[in-house]
Amino acid sequence: MQAQAQSASGHATAASESPYLDLEVVTKHGITKTDVNKFKDAGYHTVESVLYTVKKNLLLIKGITEAKIDKVLEAIQKEKSFSFKTGVEALHLRKRIKKITTGTSMV
Repeated sequence: MQAQAQSASGHATAASESPYLDLEVVTKHGITKTDVNKFKDAGYHTVESVLYTVKKNLLLIKGITEAKIDKVLEAIQKEKSFSFKTGVEALHLRKRIKKITTGTSMV
């Protein structure tokens, strides 16, 4: 189990400081835990996964309406600042992603 620390912005962060925000952060902006769980059950666990998904696909989540999606997107904008990243910066972030293998070379 990784140690948790509080960052300057008040978010709990893993010791390795993940570049991805857990979707739970939107609960601070009026989004219910039930709605967050609906997103997570559909496979959207991070702020970025929701942001980079077409709204049409998000509407396929049972119990999520367009109004709720708009509220979640608004909460995400309040929580995360978006800025341009160079290709080199993106590459460094991608290098930090952990990979899981099956352990076999036959696949």
